[in-house]
Amino acid sequence: MLFAYHFAWTLFFILLLPFTPFLKNHRMVQRLTAAPAPRRAGRKTIWVHALSVGEVLSALPLIRSLRKEFPQEEVVFTVTTRQGMETAQRALQSDGLLLLPMPLDFWRPMLRMIRRIRPKLFILVETDLWPGLMDHLTRRGVKTMLVNGRVSPGTLNSYRRFRFFFGKMLGMFHACLMQTELDRTRLLVTGVKAEKVRSLGNMKFDRPSSPMDEKGAGTGSKHSIFPLATKYGSPGAPIGAKKKSSSMSSTKSSLLIRACGLLSLPGARNGRKRFNDSGKAKGSKPP
Repeated sequence: MLFAYHFAWTLFFILLLPFTPFLKNHRMVQRLTAAPAPRRAGRKTIWVHALSVGEVLSALPLIRSLRKEFPQEEVVFTVTTRQGMETAQRALQSDGLLLLPMPLDFWRPMLRMIRRIRPKLFILVETDLWPGLMDHLTRRGVKTMLVNGRVSPGTLNSYRRFRFFFGKMLGMFHACLMQTELDRTRLLVTGVKAEKVRSLGNMKFDRPSSPMDEKGAGTGSKHSIFPLATKYGSPGAPIGAKKKSSSMSSTKSSLLIRACGLLSLPGARNGRKRFNDSGKAKGSKPP
């Protein structure tokens, strides 16, 4: 199935090639022929990807949490749309973060991107599933994670109709952190193993203010009203206005990365933990 997918992209590129001089300013052509990312020397990176403005806003708390929890790791952030890139540049311009446009899922530019940034962990925010990218990462042993995932009724129908395809692709993720318990239940329809899927709340509400506040067009809230996990993904009560930031889903996502063994901190005795039925890491001591 993925061979046919890669072949279709190759055929499309061959047919498009004669027209590229006339379409050089078109966004699609730019993503096919984009300049390669700067080569990462030495250590590998954490690769976070977001589709557009909404996903970028969800990714910002996670990126800051990752840099706090894993200060020794280098984070690379890619964005698909032009508007999303502009939003990310404004928010992260002083962070010294490597920010890159996401190429199309054609094997040539995507492989070039992977070889340049050398990811050890790929984190996809909400959506923008690319079968080719997932295939390349899986073949190279790169650990992958879906965060702030959501499954709309329309998407659920597509998952059911093409379960043979989506089930295989979504099954490549080492962990899937969904926004709500309903999203978690819908994702399980594809056949993803239940122990891989947790519901942690919506990271977009982990921001200190509403996305509209910068333009003065929203009231915003400093805290999520979603029922977040109490510990490593187990269901919890709705978070009140006085909860500290350590209870937020973006922080929990970074902690869960460590608990799943996707990354480990220096000096950790064992970065690979498994979960029991309650969602707690096995072997962990009660508080």
